Amino acid sequence: MIMIIIIIIIIIIIIIIIIIIIIIIIIIIIIIIIIIIIIIIMMMMMMMMMMMMMMMMMMMMMISSSSIISSSSSNSSSSSTIIIIIIIIIIIIIIIIIIIIIIIVVVVIVIVVVVVIIIIIIIIIIIIIIIIIIIIVIVIVIIIIISIIIIITIVVVIVINLVTDTTAVVNMILQRKTCIYYFFLDIICIDF
Repeated sequence: MIMIIIIIIIIIIIIIIIIIIIIIIIIIIIIIIIIIIIIIIMMMMMMMMMMMMMMMMMMMMMISSSSIISSSSSNSSSSSTIIIIIIIIIIIIIIIIIIIIIIIVVVVIVIVVVVVIIIIIIIIIIIIIIIIIIIIVIVIVIIIIISIIIIITIVVVIVINLVTDTTAVVNMILQRKTCIYYFFLDIICIDF
């Protein structure tokens, strides 16, 4: 029984250590994925800012050039400049929308990947725990069977010794000898 308790304690400690290691790995993976998401979002934001800056610079250049042209040309040219500016604004809005969509898609993909990884790790943990529990049960059953076999063997040996000793005592009494038990296993017989 002491051996069974010691083995169970050792196996429980091993299970706890494995679970702690797996939890630490999960936390590290989640932290890494969060850092990657933040980096991707920052990069996307930087790209969006750069694109907006470039578009603003282009708009400023276009406005400045259009003002120069408008000062030296007629009303028709000024109207064409307004059309160009509107087109540029529409292009900027489209680019911003595309960048926002890309950011959202990337974030969603990363979140899905994180969730899938966490689910896989949880399934692996459950499988490991089930395997360890099965091993514990098998070990306990084997130890119990071995203990029962040892106990039965000891009982059989004691019974055989007692039967042998009883037979010897009966024989000695029939031969008019006095027999004394000691240690419940052997006998000393002396004449009357």
